[in-house]
Amino acid sequence: MNLTTTQIKAILQTCQHELQVVVNDPNFQAMQKSEEFHTSNDLVLTDATQAISEVLEGLEDFEN
Repeated sequence: MNLTTTQIKAILQTCQHELQVVVNDPNFQAMQKSEEFHTSNDLVLTDATQAISEVLEGLEDFEN
């Protein structure tokens, strides 16, 4: 399967939106603030949304 640039951007934008829904959820925010919540390298979902945003910018540059 070969995706077009438009399809790739749409998938990434959807992922970014869905991650933002989770980030903004009060239950998730409470879990993330808990002392029991941790990741092995201190990454959080906002890091993922930032990475996706940078990839989308790269795709925009590629198209222009």
